[in-house]
Amino acid sequence: MQGSVSLKYAIGRQSEELLNKERELAKRDLEFHFGIQSSIHFRDIECLVVKLKDKGKLLPSADSVESFEKTLDGSLVIRNSTIDPLLIEIGDTFGDFNGINEMPIIDETGFKEKFSANIKMGETLEELNNELSKFGFEVKKEIRNIKCLILKEI
Repeated sequence: MQGSVSLKYAIGRQSEELLNKERELAKRDLEFHFGIQSSIHFRDIECLVVKLKDKGKLLPSADSVESFEKTLDGSLVIRNSTIDPLLIEIGDTFGDFNGINEMPIIDETGFKEKFSANIKMGETLEELNNELSKFGFEVKKEIRNIKCLILKEI
């Protein structure tokens, strides 16, 4: 197909060597096809950090089916799920997802079990934290030194 660009990069668990090769291919393609120079640097960035304050407040899920639903009032109904859907929703709601002030979400809970909960997201982080405290979680804005992809036109 002349004139079209097909870029395919595997995603998943891979060796560091394979990941480095794929990064180099992607970097070369960005420069060649789009005139964009890329690099990775560590930067101090304001992030939303999710922590587990009291694991004892979360009981293992008794539900057998995994589900995640956002209700019309903005509440989350989580059934037999990991923390991942909650993290995504926190990012979408409070991390200015894809906005000019987007903040990364950092999961420092170490929580891997499945749980069930009804969580009212609220309008502010304070309201969210009041709700999350029922389950032993908290979210704070904190500065973290994280890897950032830097893109520049050449």
